[in-house]
Amino acid sequence: MLAAEDPRYTPVSEYVSPNASAKQRPASDFFSYDFDTGEIMPSDQLSSIEWSVARRTITDIDLNDSQLGENDPNHLWRQRRAQLDLLREATIAHDDDELAAMIVEDLMLPDSPFSSFVQAYVRTPGSEFASV
Repeated sequence: MLAAEDPRYTPVSEYVSPNASAKQRPASDFFSYDFDTGEIMPSDQLSSIEWSVARRTITDIDLNDSQLGENDPNHLWRQRRAQLDLLREATIAHDDDELAAMIVEDLMLPDSPFSSFVQAYVRTPGSEFASV
């Protein structure tokens, strides 16, 4: 829940940088995902300041695109779900584990759409791709 009254929130002026340097924490560490809805949330593994920076990034940039509505095909939640569906279709359609692993790796490349979302899903314990 990203309500303004969340006790974890501390007013901050920073945003999560998508272009983190080698000394900075990667942007993907700041977020977690609800794979059923495609919603992005601050990770529970962050300090209160980092959590607040992630929350501000999500709300100010409207990463969950709440104004578009879930039925809009351009809604970010729907696009994230479509990327997961693509991942599932591309890997399940092949009996070749090596080919499935190559497809998963391609979808996780930094310049692939929603690559951090796909990476988070693949690395989630219990995911059908955790062993790929």
